[in-house]
Amino acid sequence: MKRPVLFISILSIIFLSACEKEIKVDLKDAEQKFVVEAFITDSLGFNEVKITKSAGFYDDNIFPPVSGASINITDGNSNYSFTEIEPGIYKSNSIIAQQGITYTLNINHTEFQTSATSTVPTKIEIDSLAIEETVGFGGKDYRPRVYFSDPANEQNYYRFILYINNKKQNDIYALSDLYFNGKNTSYPLFGSNVKPLDTIKVELYSIDKANYIYFNTLDEIANSGFSGTIPGNPENNFDNQNILGYFGAYTVSVDSLIFK
Repeated sequence: MKRPVLFISILSIIFLSACEKEIKVDLKDAEQKFVVEAFITDSLGFNEVKITKSAGFYDDNIFPPVSGASINITDGNSNYSFTEIEPGIYKSNSIIAQQGITYTLNINHTEFQTSATSTVPTKIEIDSLAIEETVGFGGKDYRPRVYFSDPANEQNYYRFILYINNKKQNDIYALSDLYFNGKNTSYPLFGSNVKPLDTIKVELYSIDKANYIYFNTLDEIANSGFSGTIPGNPENNFDNQNILGYFGAYTVSVDSLIFK
């Protein structure tokens, strides 16, 4: 069953790439829903639970933070509490995700409750980064390429996050090993145009299938330009069907370089 069309904070990237031509459509704003963007990793302190409310179609990408939630994550043996460090942002200073372990996120708020599970995949390290030249109608451009080795005999899914001069880029990069299982491979970070002396940082997340489906769907929506029918919300792993967003338990590898 399709859910109402809503726009969540991570989807705000869509408006950055949408056509500038103004199009008036007679749409009614859908009911506001809660949005949870949550992840833990195998690096201490590298975790976050962000809770906001969704925005209507004609809102100015304003996503009110949601305070006062009680949040914990369990692996079946240990429980880890999260503390609100600023409105709508919760963190833990003790959890470290372990490969092969399934974690359950539990959120209790006066207005909603939900939980989700995610299993930590095999950790994949970045082998190296490089800058490659591309030539198009506008002349030469430069973009990063990430080199890594995919393990054989298992399905692997990846998400990349790119930073240029410490600024996180809005592009979504989600990848399956369907066509390169068990091989040394590389992946170009399309849409990025780096310049000499730029500092490039790439985070490679090993993610589970549910998170891959979520981010891959977001990427398809972002690249659709809203042509044709307006897309629904991406499928997620929360047990409460009224919640938008995702929960992921990841491993992460980080590498950086200066483009010279």
